[in-house]
Amino acid sequence: MADNKGCLCQSPEGIIREQSNICYMSKKKKPLNKKHTSSHQSSTSKQKKKKHDHQRNYLEAATRGATSDLSESGSQRRIFHIQPYENPELLMKKKLKKKIQMRQVFGDHIIQKEEGAIRIASQNVNCIGIASEVNPKQDYAKNWIIQNEVDIVGWQETGVAFHLLPRRKRLSERMRDIRWNKFRISASNNKHESAEVSQYGGTAVMAFDEAAHRVHTTGSDSTGLGRWSWILFQGRNNYYTRIISAYVPCKSANNQGRTVHNQHRRFFQSQGITECPRKIMHSQLTQQINVWQNKGERIVLLIDANENLSRMGALQTKLRFECQLVDPIREMYSKKHQVLPPTSLTGSVPIDSIFVSANMKDIIRGGWIQVEKSIGDHRSLYIDVPIKTLLGENKFNIHRHTAQRLICDHPKIVDKYNNLLNTQIQNQNTVRKYNEFTS
Repeated sequence: MADNKGCLCQSPEGIIREQSNICYMSKKKKPLNKKHTSSHQSSTSKQKKKKHDHQRNYLEAATRGATSDLSESGSQRRIFHIQPYENPELLMKKKLKKKIQMRQVFGDHIIQKEEGAIRIASQNVNCIGIASEVNPKQDYAKNWIIQNEVDIVGWQETGVAFHLLPRRKRLSERMRDIRWNKFRISASNNKHESAEVSQYGGTAVMAFDEAAHRVHTTGSDSTGLGRWSWILFQGRNNYYTRIISAYVPCKSANNQGRTVHNQHRRFFQSQGITECPRKIMHSQLTQQINVWQNKGERIVLLIDANENLSRMGALQTKLRFECQLVDPIREMYSKKHQVLPPTSLTGSVPIDSIFVSANMKDIIRGGWIQVEKSIGDHRSLYIDVPIKTLLGENKFNIHRHTAQRLICDHPKIVDKYNNLLNTQIQNQNTVRKYNEFTS
């Protein structure tokens, strides 16, 4: 078949010829001898009819997008998949349209934060990197958080089996920075597999500065799979808000490999559970959120759902109707019949979202910013929430007393100051302690 004329392409079952955008099976035919020409003239019409029948049948198979099992006379039946023809011009237009969409911001641009607001961000970072010291992506992530005045951030797909690393190389130590006066973190990954340090999946939630002072407790998915991590914030009068970062795995085509879906499948199968890991997570996540809500907690869910959120899919239906959560960004900025832009560089639909309790939907602003201005290969999502909405109280300001300056041109005041100073030095044994320290 390698000697056939025409355009040859490789199919899963062998080499096939492409003609008129339709692939059909072809075999090299032996040339007819001149003396046998007359004997074959009578069968010419039959051969032409057979050829046209083959082409017509393959055309029907191609338009159906199904497999064809047609064969030539005297040859073994073969089955192969027909790839539908795609116009290069249409492909270029689709790519250009997506490029334009990814450069557009849905909602508000991320601008200077208002006084009395807490900024919450969500980002699929697509692996923060194994290196703990020389790590440009990690440094960029820190700078991004500081430059954009983010108080709380949730990450999905951290991509590292942190439980295999020493404590100094874990995310809780790597994200420390002298530019923050306080820092709290909850990070988790699949702890049931220890094949490699590089591991798909993983989640984290971090709080910085003033928000970090309000952290009550931290935790993660009880199965140890790292499907979600959370931080619980406490305000006045038992006012609690739980912020969760969650990652739903993509469905895998096979049962092998290191994908998050296969990691979860192996764990549940070891427990005697054969149900789809995605369905299990949908059910368990919504059940856990309901438990927290029954305690009176408010919920902020930062999630990569890996489902088309422009329609009511399985997970979004549960979150909307069973947990009564809403997407405040889409509630504020989405227009009727508007086509939502994709949130990932390789996707065509929005799969990332921030869901909040219904009594927290009145945000100051929010948006999906461009991928090139984000940390990973997904858009960064953010919302600005009033502190009172998150913690049940206004911003807590520390009022510091202004020290009085010593009046040195008044002898009585100077003598009084010196007497007080000497008394304190004697009471505290300052001179003796200083001599012991310097000796």
